[in-house]
Amino acid sequence: MTGSAALAAIDRTLEEALTGSGALPPPPEAWLARQTLLTAGSRRRLLAGLAWQPGWAVLDAGCGPGVVALELAALKGVAVTGIDRDPAMVAWAAQLAAVSPVQPRPRFLTAGLETAPLAEGSFAAGLVRYLFQHLPDPAAAARSLFRLLRPGGQLLAIDVDDGLIVEDPPPPPAWERLRTAFARRQAARGGDRQIGRRLPGLLREAGFRIQGVGIEAGATYAPRLPQRADVAFERTRVEEALPELLAAGFLRPGDGAAGLAAFAAALGRWHFETAGQVVVLAERPPG
Repeated sequence: MTGSAALAAIDRTLEEALTGSGALPPPPEAWLARQTLLTAGSRRRLLAGLAWQPGWAVLDAGCGPGVVALELAALKGVAVTGIDRDPAMVAWAAQLAAVSPVQPRPRFLTAGLETAPLAEGSFAAGLVRYLFQHLPDPAAAARSLFRLLRPGGQLLAIDVDDGLIVEDPPPPPAWERLRTAFARRQAARGGDRQIGRRLPGLLREAGFRIQGVGIEAGATYAPRLPQRADVAFERTRVEEALPELLAAGFLRPGDGAAGLAAFAAALGRWHFETAGQVVVLAERPPG
């Protein structure tokens, strides 16, 4: 199955897993699956516009729960190999692919970019989405991507830059403390929440030829209501991470409850917000 019917089947399976009403257990890091659903529309439009051909071997680096690998197979008919360092995430992605009607069925490996058992020039194209922001050595990852693509192979790189976020009114201080804790945790692991602006330079220095740079952005002005998907995503993300944030000292006792209470108190109010991601299309030069 391909096209819109396949995409609808992917969404349905993921929603059922998140609510506990389907054949699959909830995915690891449910907040990530919610984010994947939340951003599906803009991402699928972007993927559909790629000039990738059926049958191409495509790498999905940092594949997470496997949803985007399935989308690529459904939209472009490509043969996707997804890699991720998290074995639980890879196992869940394989389960999702097994119950999905999408063909060709992606395969998934537990590996990082630098250690993946994949030969140089194995792929006609590659996708790396929301991975660079987590890496302590993004330059090494860019070089690995260059090695794994064949000459003439195309790479689509997508990542965040917190400089693209604008809100009015600003978030309550107690809620902002929670957001800051997430950024501090990421930085402590070597990550960078402003990696988007660095993506073109990282890829060019690794040998890629930059074909295009853009910002996939959106803005909303509406009441923040409990039933909105982005509200559910934000709450789930915080609730899942609170024990780790507290144990690591990024939050003080009581900060989590105070932040969630402030978030709940702001629901129903009109709110302006922008969000965006940097998108880079690059090529390993032929020859």
